[in-house]
Amino acid sequence: MHKIAQVGISLEVSKSVSNEGLRDLIREIQRRIIESKRKLLDKLEESHSTVVQLEEENRYLRDKIESKDKKNNLIVSGLQVDPERNLDDSIGEGLNEKLDLKLSTGDLNNVYIVGKKPNGPIKLELTSYLRKTSIIRTAHKLRGTQVNINNDL
Repeated sequence: MHKIAQVGISLEVSKSVSNEGLRDLIREIQRRIIESKRKLLDKLEESHSTVVQLEEENRYLRDKIESKDKKNNLIVSGLQVDPERNLDDSIGEGLNEKLDLKLSTGDLNNVYIVGKKPNGPIKLELTSYLRKTSIIRTAHKLRGTQVNINNDL
């Protein structure tokens, strides 16, 4: 009977050691999970910060590109154009006549009517900023007419 008691005690000790080992293993796994979670949260916060920074930079660059695109543009309103003629030629001749300029179609990158009205405002995309400023400098000659020239904002 003494041997049976020893085997029982041995089993209890073994069971206790086994339970302690499992508890230690569970604690270690929990510690690793918490550590991994903390690292993931740090990475997530870092990524979020990077995304916010990139969004701000993207917004700034978009604004800068838009501003640069509009730098050489003018909006002309009140100028009657002949629907039968090429818009570039009609605009060029109209502005040359009203402003006493020598504007050629080579000075115009793109010309189009803004909106759906046939005699609506016309957007001029000029090839150079210098050409734009020369038109603006002579725009005072349009006083008393229906024609207006404005910067493309």
